[in-house]
Amino acid sequence: MENINLNTRYVRERFTFLFDGLDIDDFRRTSAENEKRILDERIKSILREERRKRKQRRIWDMAKDIQDEINEYLKNWKKLYIQRA
Repeated sequence: MENINLNTRYVRERFTFLFDGLDIDDFRRTSAENEKRILDERIKSILREERRKRKQRRIWDMAKDIQDEINEYLKNWKKLYIQRA
């Protein structure tokens, strides 16, 4: 057990030396925070893209509905015009 503690202490001291006094636990915490931040940004980006696609789909659906209404109006107008002639 003492050998494991010596190895752990050596690894901590070596890590602290290599990374200018940064403790290995602080490094792990900082790394985890950075990874979480990056993942959160990716999730936000994906959600933004999905919202943009839904909004675009709604606009296309509205445009299609308007086009259908215009076509229906023109058909009715054409029928009335032909009947009067």
